[in-house]
Amino acid sequence: MKPATRCLLVYPEFRSESFWNYRATCSLVGARYPAAPLGMITVAALLPESWDLRLVDRNVEELTDTDIEWADIVFAGGMISQQAALIDLIELIRERGKPIVVGGPDATSSPHLYYRPRTSRWARPRSPFRDGWPTSRAARSPAARESSTISAPA
Repeated sequence: MKPATRCLLVYPEFRSESFWNYRATCSLVGARYPAAPLGMITVAALLPESWDLRLVDRNVEELTDTDIEWADIVFAGGMISQQAALIDLIELIRERGKPIVVGGPDATSSPHLYYRPRTSRWARPRSPFRDGWPTSRAARSPAARESSTISAPA
């Protein structure tokens, strides 16, 4: 049996003072950060169930060398207010020789900042997909099994 693909999902930090950076407010109420990395959690739910996943939210924890060495592939993404941190992360991951998949609103609206034709290639982990698309974590959820449609409230 082939070992599972190890995927590290990294949510970049918000470095600048912005709508998304409530550090002073958090310190008043004893919170570490006001929001969970919901986009990365959603991506994690869509990945093959056979993959081992690790999530690092850079707003509340450090990314360690051990995390990077553990990973076979790294996923990251963010908004424009995370752009500097995301670009620094990409460079770090590339220096370590790991493939990185980048998405999110900033990469979608500013692809020229993230795509390098000479050095980039589309990350396509091949082995988990040889026998078709694997069942994702989201597809195994009770809601997905119970109905194929979602009804909006009247």
